Amino acid sequence: MRYPVPARFVTGWVSGAPITTQFLALPDDRKQAFIADIVKRVAAYVDDAGLAVPMENHFLIASK
Repeated sequence: MRYPVPARFVTGWVSGAPITTQFLALPDDRKQAFIADIVKRVAAYVDDAGLAVPMENHFLIASK
């Protein structure tokens, strides 16, 4: 998957995570610092097209 704006990916991820309540309780400057820290940590997965999230697929074929 590709996310052109990594900070928006982090914001969306936090919105569905168990830490949502704690995140929303933070002052705005702390929210931005949290997002910036996560964006920094995933920087190795960002290229010109944005954040690349690898997704593996496993297929099972059965026959009788």
